[in-house]
Amino acid sequence: MFAMLAAGGAARFGGGKLARTLADKPLWQWAANTAEAAGFVQRICIVREGWGPARDLQGRGWSVVANPDADTGIASSIKLACNGAAACQRLVIALADMPFVTSDHLRTLALSEGVAFTRYPSGHIGVPAAFPHDAFRKLAMLEGDRGAASLDWDARLIAITPASPDTLIDVDTPGDLNHARAMLAGR
Repeated sequence: MFAMLAAGGAARFGGGKLARTLADKPLWQWAANTAEAAGFVQRICIVREGWGPARDLQGRGWSVVANPDADTGIASSIKLACNGAAACQRLVIALADMPFVTSDHLRTLALSEGVAFTRYPSGHIGVPAAFPHDAFRKLAMLEGDRGAASLDWDARLIAITPASPDTLIDVDTPGDLNHARAMLAGR
């Protein structure tokens, strides 16, 4: 199963980030298109209550779950994603504000064994990430604005480097969106 987290408040952006366009598509649509192209049949999106594009996603075969605790941080969205994937053997989690993640990278995470994170150029690990069903209980221990990489995964963890570090652009500020637009213009 694939989970796209889209419940953040976009405080650093000034709000409304996922509706902003990148090459004539709303930011969230980039991540949704990539998940669909990767072949995920079961897809869930965790959103803020009243998020406008929810109907669009449902029309594309996504399950949409509103997070009433979105303001408490990403942990609440991860827990909802695990609940939605309760009958699945593996869950891949990604963010709606990362437009350049590739479908190949998502498939690699999905087909990997154990707990798999994306390795960033800095050496840190983060999203997108993938978890076997037996890791969901540990993910349920998350609190506040701490993501899954903050947990101790012991030797079970693997880190997968994407083909290009440019695919890991995370749009958190208007400057990040301008950078993403410049990257597209340079392609």
